Amino acid sequence: MGQMNPLKYKRAPKEDGVMKISDCTLRDYVGSAFINTAALDCSMLADLLDQLDLDELEIGDPFSYESDALLLSRLKLRAPIATFYGPKNLSTIRADLEKIKALGVDGVVVSIPASDKFAQIKLPSAAWQYRFDLISTTLELAAEVGLYVVATGEDSPSADINYLREYLAIVHSGGAQKFRYAESVSRSLPVQTFSRIKGLLEAVPGAQIEMHCHDMFGLALANGIAGAEAGATWISGTFLGVGERGGNINTLDALAVAKFLFGDSDRDLSNISAISEKVASDLGITFPSFQRVIGRHSFSFEQLGPLNNQSAYLPFDPGDVGQNVSVVLSGKHSLGTLAYIASQAGLQHDELALQAADVSLRQTLSDTGKVVDQETAEAVIRAMLDEPKRSNHISQLKAV
Repeated sequence: MGQMNPLKYKRAPKEDGVMKISDCTLRDYVGSAFINTAALDCSMLADLLDQLDLDELEIGDPFSYESDALLLSRLKLRAPIATFYGPKNLSTIRADLEKIKALGVDGVVVSIPASDKFAQIKLPSAAWQYRFDLISTTLELAAEVGLYVVATGEDSPSADINYLREYLAIVHSGGAQKFRYAESVSRSLPVQTFSRIKGLLEAVPGAQIEMHCHDMFGLALANGIAGAEAGATWISGTFLGVGERGGNINTLDALAVAKFLFGDSDRDLSNISAISEKVASDLGITFPSFQRVIGRHSFSFEQLGPLNNQSAYLPFDPGDVGQNVSVVLSGKHSLGTLAYIASQAGLQHDELALQAADVSLRQTLSDTGKVVDQETAEAVIRAMLDEPKRSNHISQLKAV
């Protein structure tokens, strides 16, 4: 992994029991009101996302947007590709699935409302049996045309639990790859999510469940993890969590959780920081330097304690996500911090040089009102190792 133009082959699926990650940025976010899709190079974005160690990419809505159908027909990615489909009429399902198959994708994300409220809004009939017939027919015909099925239960937290049990039983017995528990309205507490997922899996043992959660209250990832703790095996997210209703689970967080908390040690995240910068740039998104996992200062310290005891202060090796520990100076540092910077650069230093560098750096901090990064601090220390420069600099400071 890590090459910008990877060979086009299908990635081997993860072993059962390992947390799997699906990204739906090119459907859930790109299909939202937040971005002008015409201004994006979605093909390039798909290639970039494919370089992350993902288990599935959900891309487009070919029945709503012709441009999505064209995009899908041109993609050749390593990760399996699934696309969105919301069946409403039994009579059109076969033709619809044949159209999807002709686009060259691997699977179809079948979205059927789970709650009565959503069903009344979106379907010609909100009757349970009508929805059961929709998914049963779709599963049967998808198998015939050669598509795997992700069976979504839209607004699952609001749905009658008895409906969800029956729906999940149909989905599991009908051969769907997984059931997506879509927390569409973003008002679930993790303890509630855990209870519902645990109950569903007790009712339908062996079913594969994917967590798709929104983030209006900052609980998307917590709800996703709660589902995983209860037995769910998939998490669906978007890049940096972008999307409607407060956003989604952040795919990058989900990847890190899978590797470092759920023990998926084989997952390769060494390029996650570099790829994320490119994806963010192409999407027109900025993220702070302290953004967890991928921010350039996400592993930065100023005090000697963390710098000298990194394994005690960090949950994982920054190198595993293409990062390293660095120093940022805000004025809370000591001469020991500067000695650390000098040692990291292989500079032979003395206390006078560090004192002179400290005076210079604190003046810079005062003048600019901005923090100083390790590279700049190293350059100042290096300059102060030159005796004439140091003496001249100190004289100038005394004259001010």
